Amino acid sequence: MCAEPAERKAEDGDSGSGRFGATVAATAFVLALIWLSTAVEEREKISSSLLGRWQGQREEQQTGSYCWAAVGAALALLLQRLWRLISKWAGRSCESANTPPAAVHQKTLAADLGALLQSGHSADVTITVGDSTLRAHRAILVARSPVFAAMMAHDCLESSSGHISITDIEPEVLSQLLVFLYTDEAQLDPRLVLKLLVAADKYQVHSLKEQCEYVVSRSLRVENAVACAVLAIQHSCSCLTESSARFIAAHLKQVMATEGWATAVRRHPERMVEVSRLVAAVSSDTSAYVIRSEGVKTVS
Repeated sequence: MCAEPAERKAEDGDSGSGRFGATVAATAFVLALIWLSTAVEEREKISSSLLGRWQGQREEQQTGSYCWAAVGAALALLLQRLWRLISKWAGRSCESANTPPAAVHQKTLAADLGALLQSGHSADVTITVGDSTLRAHRAILVARSPVFAAMMAHDCLESSSGHISITDIEPEVLSQLLVFLYTDEAQLDPRLVLKLLVAADKYQVHSLKEQCEYVVSRSLRVENAVACAVLAIQHSCSCLTESSARFIAAHLKQVMATEGWATAVRRHPERMVEVSRLVAAVSSDTSAYVIRSEGVKTVS
């Protein structure tokens, strides 16, 4: 591109001086581009290379021949650098086209679906919880919850009326459940996490149920350990059941002295039998481990 005006002048001009001047101008222009587009180290290498070439050929070749050699060398270096830049750009373009950042797209999808839930645009299902009314989309409810899918079956009243009435879940808990169904994300408020766990189990949202189990297991205390254990057994939460049993076994005297223990024995006697069995099993396993450890120490 830069050498094209010089070539036109060489074809139109008849004198050797015009051809020489055009060559020198093209060489200077190309060298300036290379000089500005390369790093300092590369500039030094190019300068020393061209200088060495010029000194080696000065005594053997005429000025015109040297100019053409310099032009060729400069063009070769420029084309090489342009090829590297084009290859790098093409590689990045292919990488971005073939392997899009999944995390970014997933976050955008969650945000878009969350905005859809909040706006209620094109909603075709109305959910009533006490005095609150929430609007949702049939397709998402069916895709995310087997229970909602059964409600939306053709022979069900909810399917024909587009209305679902819920009486055993608080509005705030149901709102968090819907947010998770749309976005696969949930704000696990410690005040509501147990109730959200129950709702997730009722509507068979297993991933949300597992997240709630994990949060509750991390927040076990002497005051709530029995209630969590009873709830875990009732809703078949294996991880939370094991965590609660181990916690109660480690703090048995303190837990049995709480009002929660007496209330659980009075209201849920069958489940408390299961809790006691699990705590005894954990305690026996711990005792057996201690005995084996002491026995090894004695032998050694």
